[in-house]
Amino acid sequence: MERPFQQGNGHMSESFVRFADPPDHHHHRANGYAAHHNPHQQQQPQHRTTAYQQQQQQPHCALHNPDRSTALRPSIIPATDVLMRRMRRLPGFKDIPETLLFGLLAGSNGSADKLQEGVTLFEQGERTGFWYLLLSGQVEVYLPSRTHGLDATIPLNVLSAGSLFGELEVPVHTCSARTRKPSEFVRIAQSAFVNLYNKNADILHSIVLVMQDMVSEEKVPTPPLDGQYGMMSRQGFAGDIRPHALNDPFSDNGYERGVDVDQFGNDMEFTACDRVASLPQHETQSIVEFTNSMGLYSRLQEVGRILQREMATTDPKMNADRTIQGRHYMSSMIGAEMVDWLLNATLKTSTTGAALSRFQVAGMWQALLESDVIAHVSNEQYFADKQILYKWTHQTRPMRDPVEDTTDELTSAIFLLSTIGPDSLFRMILSKCPSERTPEELELVYEELLHVKALAHLSTMVKRELAAVIGIETHNNAGTVIFHQGDPGACWYIILRGAVDVSIRGKGVVCTLREGDDFGKLALVNESKRAATIILRDDEAQILRDVEANTVRLKEHGQDVLVLEKVFTPRGAVVQGRQESHCTYSVMAGLAEKMLEYLLETRIDAQEEDVTSVNPTLQDFLLTHPIYMPTNILCNSLKKYYTRHPMVTSIFPSTDVVIQEDTEQILTAKRRVVTFVALWVKTLGLHYFLDPSANSFIEELYCCVLEDAQTLPGMSPVLSRMKSCREARDRVMLSLSRHSQIVLDCGVYAPTSTAPHCLPIDTCRQVFRHPDASTFVLTVRMDKRVADVIEMCRPHIRSSASQEMLVLTEVKSNGERLVLAPNDISLPTMLTLNGKLFVSAREEVDHLMVHDGENGPIPSGTSVLDLYGSAELATQLGFFHMELFHATNELETIAQVFGRDAFPGHIPSNLDLLLRRFNEVQYWATTEVLVSPAPKRVQSLRKLIKIAHYSKQQGDLLSLFAIVLGLSNVAVSRLSMTWEKLPSRVKRMFSELESLLDPTRNHRAYRSLIAKMQPPFVPFIPLLLKDLTFIHEGNKTFFNGLVNFEKMHMIANVIRTFKECKASASGVTGILHRDEKPDSQLHIRNLRVIDDQRRLLEMSYLIEPKMSKR
Repeated sequence: MERPFQQGNGHMSESFVRFADPPDHHHHRANGYAAHHNPHQQQQPQHRTTAYQQQQQQPHCALHNPDRSTALRPSIIPATDVLMRRMRRLPGFKDIPETLLFGLLAGSNGSADKLQEGVTLFEQGERTGFWYLLLSGQVEVYLPSRTHGLDATIPLNVLSAGSLFGELEVPVHTCSARTRKPSEFVRIAQSAFVNLYNKNADILHSIVLVMQDMVSEEKVPTPPLDGQYGMMSRQGFAGDIRPHALNDPFSDNGYERGVDVDQFGNDMEFTACDRVASLPQHETQSIVEFTNSMGLYSRLQEVGRILQREMATTDPKMNADRTIQGRHYMSSMIGAEMVDWLLNATLKTSTTGAALSRFQVAGMWQALLESDVIAHVSNEQYFADKQILYKWTHQTRPMRDPVEDTTDELTSAIFLLSTIGPDSLFRMILSKCPSERTPEELELVYEELLHVKALAHLSTMVKRELAAVIGIETHNNAGTVIFHQGDPGACWYIILRGAVDVSIRGKGVVCTLREGDDFGKLALVNESKRAATIILRDDEAQILRDVEANTVRLKEHGQDVLVLEKVFTPRGAVVQGRQESHCTYSVMAGLAEKMLEYLLETRIDAQEEDVTSVNPTLQDFLLTHPIYMPTNILCNSLKKYYTRHPMVTSIFPSTDVVIQEDTEQILTAKRRVVTFVALWVKTLGLHYFLDPSANSFIEELYCCVLEDAQTLPGMSPVLSRMKSCREARDRVMLSLSRHSQIVLDCGVYAPTSTAPHCLPIDTCRQVFRHPDASTFVLTVRMDKRVADVIEMCRPHIRSSASQEMLVLTEVKSNGERLVLAPNDISLPTMLTLNGKLFVSAREEVDHLMVHDGENGPIPSGTSVLDLYGSAELATQLGFFHMELFHATNELETIAQVFGRDAFPGHIPSNLDLLLRRFNEVQYWATTEVLVSPAPKRVQSLRKLIKIAHYSKQQGDLLSLFAIVLGLSNVAVSRLSMTWEKLPSRVKRMFSELESLLDPTRNHRAYRSLIAKMQPPFVPFIPLLLKDLTFIHEGNKTFFNGLVNFEKMHMIANVIRTFKECKASASGVTGILHRDEKPDSQLHIRNLRVIDDQRRLLEMSYLIEPKMSKR
């Protein structure tokens, strides 16, 4: 796309256009790299173009020439490999995921461009067209001086190799750039880079250089922009950018071998973006336009028009002239009636069956009020569900579109409002005086604080206390000082939106803090002065502020043994709208034995009559004790407590008081232990008995209770409860005595398998390969370690190498080799989708490879999409995924994060299968689009989107997110001609589904969705594992010799969420346990998948080659 110079067009004024010619070297505007000295080029400024503009006119490789698309595979891939290797050597690019590097190259011309010294890349005021990755050389960034003559410049920076620079938020360049030395670049199309940045901002923000930010840091005003665009403010938040989705989030990721935070973060953006990139707005379009994302303000304006038209059509009397206290108000509405109307509209368009509360609907109206869609007749600040008048700020005519389209638009509008409404309520509540906040408002603030990274280490009680006192500060202008160095510390601050610079006298700005970071805590703890000055870096910043709460420490021999938290509002009191006057205590830290003793003496007695529910603190302990107190040690501690004999003194030793009190305490201790075990069995279910120590403890404790019942009065209820535990053990042991079953047969689900419900005794038939590609098959049990499997392979090994020299290596479809650790367990379920397992000597590992054609299907054969309808496929996918999810125990998630071999009896095989299935469905969606013949490609894409839509309605979020991420893979998302052929309604549907992956505010969009869903449903398992990993990596398990029970509480909260999603799932899984399954169920169990990103990109480029002109 050529950008000719036009004098006086508003985008390029004379002050921005010049020919620089410094005395030491020449700078030229080039018409081509080889001819940049041609003087005739400078005599025609009206047709003048930059070096990169001219380069667009020449095809650089087959990728850019449609007539040479057949040459794509042999020519472009080697060039890409060379660029990939060069990019890996650049500073800051070493840890960038391969899929992200592919994405950057996918938006480029496929090769490195060479420029001589003195070539101008772009000038201030020119339209943005590219981002630039500097491979070698130097680039000078500068501003033209308006006061020192035509050739004078204001230098900003000199960029070296590894710099990735351009503009994000403005449509024209805010400065100029020229080569200072001979340089090599990769140029990336602006739209492609912005789209990639929106999806991977948490990774890219550390290596990108935004020209506008560079200009702002120098305190130099940017040139005025054309009124058509306007300067985009940073006022928006999640809705300002295209919904975040990943190209390839879980390929070869940590979920298959224990989650790694960095790897996970690289693969998928699960933390809030440090920077929000708003795209230019050209005109108001549909709020869910797929190709052109709109700013949040524009989207809300469109939502307002949709609601206004719907209200005028369905209830025109709501917007009427009214007279109140002698004053006449034209076209006004009553707040309470507005809530009623929107509540009814929400029920009419709901697909989940979950109704919003009036409080939540009021938040939706508040969002519209903040965006000037509605206004109070007297300019009140908040929306109130009362007899208060409001009005539309703009009048809209009734819409005459078909009813179906109207319903779709209304559904989309309400969906958007329900997503951002909590944010508006949150800001409104925090602006109130703490004493004016209602219990319902406090609960919403508490829920929002759960998503604040800086508060993640605090307990539920502390967060509830903070909800009652925390406030919000909003600052409109960058440069505002929050506090100065040396000021007394009064508050602790958390950045909700924006960024601040930390400045120290004599050192200047030492660091920048962004969304989720906190500051100011040290001065509070030490009662000292502020150690630095905090200055706002961005406009429209929002900052939370507050302080901390009380603790009680119990000591023995001068050492802390138990740390309790004193709480005056017990858990749940705010929800129920009452305030308790007495205090209670929650465990924060302690020795494991002391915590157990405290729970036995303070939590068990209240549950003796009813063990159907478990006290939350006690449940925290039961769910997490394997992390810090192995089962055998816990059983020994319980046995010691059960048999203890308390020492009771009395001033009347001759009476029966001592005997009576001693007997009562002995009986109480035994009753507590048995009740504890009953609650333990109830909490863990089947997995309690998979632990050998816990299983044998049931029989041992039963014998003790049976013996005590013969000599100790009052033991009858205790014996009855113990018998129930023993009967439960007998039932489980009977079910565990079944024959082993084959779960995976050479990498696929066996036709006769009743998968999943994998037990340690179950097996998989696994193909093993020699280095010469010959194979043999072995049956491997789930509980076998890699070292055991190597021993099983020895009779089949022709090498003379000893067992110590033999290794098992997985060779993935992309050629990556991974040597498995000897302690890895459940080997067959760990492998990637098309990974191959080799047994060889260690020195042969580097020569192992998979031959072409072994990493997925070829583009032929019958697709399952051709056999069944979208609704039927979504239903059968949902049944199978619910079965997989129901078979996965919550303790498997702990084993996956803390160590697969760390917890005996808790092998995460079922979780492996669930994560494997997520990857399979994700790559299935990508594969189906790419292997579909051209006439059916759009139909396949449309059908997959409809399957995702049906999956959302049925509660199968695994299918929903896997398909959305599969279609967001760069190999599919770049097929612009295919996407353009989709009906607008389907595009709108996909945009809504994609918005659920928005990672801002700790994936608040997704968490809001599941809060409205009724169980059973299949949650987004990778995000749940990310939460656990974040908690584990960010918090110590032990602190000063004490168990950090606050960490255990956070882990238990995640596990409880996992368990709650299964509620009432037995009815669903019962359908799946019938002997005969429908054909569609058998077809969807094993899907055709290509998981090699290189091959997917090759196929994508063959479908739609890159064009040389943009």
